[in-house]
Amino acid sequence: MYGQFLAHKTVQAEQILRKNLAFTRDILGANHYLTFHCWSSHINSLIGLGQFEEAQAALLEILARQRQIFGEKHEWVFGTIFSGIKLFAIQGKDEDMKAWCESEIQRQSALNNQPGGAMDFT
Repeated sequence: MYGQFLAHKTVQAEQILRKNLAFTRDILGANHYLTFHCWSSHINSLIGLGQFEEAQAALLEILARQRQIFGEKHEWVFGTIFSGIKLFAIQGKDEDMKAWCESEIQRQSALNNQPGGAMDFT
């Protein structure tokens, strides 16, 4: 009974977060920091419901926008990268998680070797 209650509340929360995201996008635009907060919450609700494909698509979209707006050094970019790692881990997709991590390490290493690169490991 309690499990059914929680499942129902989780579905309700996802629906509210989806509406909130749409409203925030319409009013503030897709690149506003509050929209990013709403988007991240919605992604987490999708993960909680096991809607992994939709969560992954949203995660990749928000990551691309964050990189474009804030650059590679921003904490939100790293937070979204770690959300991607979490998404693969929850699904037990170890090889996908490993590939994601390796691609991000290569990306950061390439940027580090450029002036103004994302990370300085020295």
